[in-house]
Amino acid sequence: MTKKSVLILLCLLFAFVQWATAARQPAFYLRWQKLPSDTLLKMGNVLVDRAGAPDSALACFTIVANRSGEKLSEEGRRQCTRGYIGKWYVYFFHFFDYYKAYESLCSAQTLAEGFD
Repeated sequence: MTKKSVLILLCLLFAFVQWATAARQPAFYLRWQKLPSDTLLKMGNVLVDRAGAPDSALACFTIVANRSGEKLSEEGRRQCTRGYIGKWYVYFFHFFDYYKAYESLCSAQTLAEGFD
C-alpha cells in the first residue's frame, strides 16, 4: 500500500468513527428528554461529583433548564431554576468555564425573580 492509500483509509476510518459516535448521542439525549424534571435533577446531583461524569450531569441539568421556555407552573419554573444552578456548579467547579457559569446564574436569577 502506498502512503496515499493508507492516508485515505485512515481518513475514512476516522469519518466512520465520528459518524458512529454522533449517531449514538441523539438517542441518549432524546431518551433523557422524556424523563421528568425531578428525576433529571436527582440524576444530575448524583452524577455531578462522580469521577468522569460531570458531562452527564451537565446534560441532565441542561435538559431541565431548557424547559424554561415552556409554559410552566411555579414548581416547573423552580425546577428550571435548579437546572440552571446545577449548570453553574458544573461549569464553575468542573469545567472552569466562568463565562458559562455566570450566564447560568443570570438565567437562574431571571427565573427566580418571580418567586416569593
